[in-house]
Amino acid sequence: MGNIKNEVLVRVYVVLVAIVLFSAAVFTKAVRISFVEGDMWREKIESEKVKIRSVEASRGNILAEDGRLLATSLPYFDIAFDPNSSGMTQEEFDLNIDSLAYCLATYVDASYTAEGMKQMLVDKRNSKSQYVSIKKGASYSEYHQIKEFPLFRNGQYRG
Repeated sequence: MGNIKNEVLVRVYVVLVAIVLFSAAVFTKAVRISFVEGDMWREKIESEKVKIRSVEASRGNILAEDGRLLATSLPYFDIAFDPNSSGMTQEEFDLNIDSLAYCLATYVDASYTAEGMKQMLVDKRNSKSQYVSIKKGASYSEYHQIKEFPLFRNGQYRG
């Protein structure tokens, strides 16, 4: 029985010595890299350093490294208006409806006159209609133009 105990102790000591030797080797290598070879590695990293800079591309474009256009995507929007939005007061609606109707009739839907567009929007508000389609398939620039119309410029919930 004492023989088995001695065999186990020998194995534990061998493993302990192996761990100590491995730790010493790692520590020695770390010290060597830090102090002996440190200047060489610092020079090497400075010569191979990558400089990162941001290049702003216009919306939807993917550019090559030299600036050539590789691909583009054009978003289209379906724009609708909720004349009964809870964030919009009756006073705001009445104050802006004339100019909004004029802008919509002039720049978006020429089939309506400004007065006809105003009447349609008022009717939709009175009938508690939830959404009025303004334009389907609007381009990004049209979207931004429409977003600046009276009442719409108040934001997503108030306009």
